[in-house]
Amino acid sequence: MTLIASLLGLILGLVMTFSSKDVSAAGFVNLLQGAEAVAQANAFVAQADNPSAVFYNPAGLAFLEGPQAYAGLSLVASKVEYQGLNKEETVDRLQAPPFLYLSTPLNSRIAGAVGAYSLYGLATVWDSNWTGRYVTTYSRLRTMVTNPTVAVKLRDNLSFGAGFNIVYADLNLQRRLWFGSLGLADGHQKLTGDDWGYGYNLGLLYHWGAMSLGLSYRSKVHLRFKEAEARFYVPSAVKAYYPDTRATGRLTLPPMLSAGLALKLTSRLRMEFDLSWTGWSTYEEMKIIFSDPLGPPGKSTRVFIQPKDWQDVLAYRLGVRYQADGYTLMAGYCLDQGPAPSKYRDPQLPDSNRRILALGITASPRADFRFSLAYNYIFTRWAPKQNQVLSSLPEPLKANGDYRIRVHLLTVGLHFFF
Repeated sequence: MTLIASLLGLILGLVMTFSSKDVSAAGFVNLLQGAEAVAQANAFVAQADNPSAVFYNPAGLAFLEGPQAYAGLSLVASKVEYQGLNKEETVDRLQAPPFLYLSTPLNSRIAGAVGAYSLYGLATVWDSNWTGRYVTTYSRLRTMVTNPTVAVKLRDNLSFGAGFNIVYADLNLQRRLWFGSLGLADGHQKLTGDDWGYGYNLGLLYHWGAMSLGLSYRSKVHLRFKEAEARFYVPSAVKAYYPDTRATGRLTLPPMLSAGLALKLTSRLRMEFDLSWTGWSTYEEMKIIFSDPLGPPGKSTRVFIQPKDWQDVLAYRLGVRYQADGYTLMAGYCLDQGPAPSKYRDPQLPDSNRRILALGITASPRADFRFSLAYNYIFTRWAPKQNQVLSSLPEPLKANGDYRIRVHLLTVGLHFFF
């Protein structure tokens, strides 16, 4: 028991340290909250049969038996490729966003749980001398969600769940500054800040014979980076026009709605289809207001605006699992629409429609322990960026061209029954 407690403490510490990667859903939503779900391309809303139900559908907690703990992490290797004047790619990085859940029945009809995981994230790192260095060199949004939850069994086959979301986020945006028209060397801009946001999630789960229906909703979360720190490393000749200052920016994390249908086709084979909606129209623009004016006289400004105009999107998920003696085999496929229109696509996140191929296995060597392993390959096709974002830059420095994303991820889950 001491070993288990130490392991869970380590996982929680990792959640707080490494929760930052955009990998498995279009936009900067991370769907890496449980190995069994990842192995089925996250078609899990109508199953929700382990403590990761805290995230996928809190109503599922009402049907779990006894106290349980579920912990794990994903090893993620991602790459963005650019084909324009040159062929370039992002710097290799290995990320490890973890998750942790604790659940227990409170009585015959009510269950309680708490989860800690990363949901929203962005980490894109380009070489400091790449073609688009004046658009971006480093973009990171790191979050941790703490999610206390309760579920109630309304009838023997119907349950409802609700959770409160406490979201901590920190942001780091960097790019080079071009002073070529003045015959000066490049500068460097770094913007960092953090904030807390709050939201909620709800779920329904209905079992009817060999069929299960699930519905899950997650609210939007408002973040306001009120005292972000803006630093400018520029040639001394223009330093007076680029003072270190403070900045304010807003970001609304999108609402999400998922519906799932799970069918038990045989005593061993189950299939689930999910349809998920994400309200990315909340991301209309990136607007940063600086405390001091920036730029030379006559061209100085305190407001930086970059249009985004993202769109609401759908994801179509199909998952299957086959229960054998002592182990379970899983597979899945997902088509996840990209929210970014071509006219505003940028190398911070050059997103387009993503496809996910998923495989996994779960083994139960003991009655009180289960081990799960899942693999995803996530990819986009080449998508064009042909726009005038940051119109003040010379055309060769706008990084117009084609982009695609490639991701390999491995998720491990450890499930304990008490």
